[in-house]
Amino acid sequence: MAVRLTNKDKEKLRRINNSVRRKNKQMDNLGIGDIYHVETLPISQVTSRKQLNNYYDNARRYTRGYGFKFKKNVYGVVASNREIAQAKRLAQEVTRQRQKRLMKIAPEDFKTRGKPTGSSIMQRKLMGDSRYDMYDPVKFYFGSLRNREQFENRVESLVNQLNPEYITKKNEQLKENLKKAIDKNWGKEGKKAKDYIDSLSPDEVVKEFMSEDIFEFSYIYDKNKVKRQIEIFEATYNLW
Repeated sequence: MAVRLTNKDKEKLRRINNSVRRKNKQMDNLGIGDIYHVETLPISQVTSRKQLNNYYDNARRYTRGYGFKFKKNVYGVVASNREIAQAKRLAQEVTRQRQKRLMKIAPEDFKTRGKPTGSSIMQRKLMGDSRYDMYDPVKFYFGSLRNREQFENRVESLVNQLNPEYITKKNEQLKENLKKAIDKNWGKEGKKAKDYIDSLSPDEVVKEFMSEDIFEFSYIYDKNKVKRQIEIFEATYNLW
């Protein structure tokens, strides 16, 4: 049974229904009308004050609430302001965690062949040494994402980087990558170096990689230079 409504009630309901229709049209234009859509409440279908007040609350959240404000980038990717803000907060937290890890090692001496070079790790980073890229700030650029899958993958990546196990896995991966680099660049002659790295924990490998110049195994074409590189590494770590 319909509830008796005053003219003021009817005018308010018409106004709110019009707001809901406009919002629905906006959702349709963004291509997400099938996900976000609120049915209007005709005056003839109002059965109680409770129903009417609940509709007012839902309509207000839908038409004015922060969670229902959306953006579309140049590639047609749509996301709510809330989703974008959350992704940016995740990026800020990842950056904060990276900065925290960097500052733990930043004052330490950067060495070559086990001897200090007179530069700190922070100075080396400021000089552009690529081994410290893992500490670079992280940004979330909504405008560069080409589809919704990229958006979700980017958010998932940021969440994963805040998982304590992420750093452990990254350190383990660095250790494996260095061993592969020795195999590729030094071949069988790098067995002692490879065995030495294998004997270190992932954390120890990271510490050496970040603070020792020769703890990087770039490809060299000249066989004599490769031989000299191996000799230097074995001498530095007493691998005779």
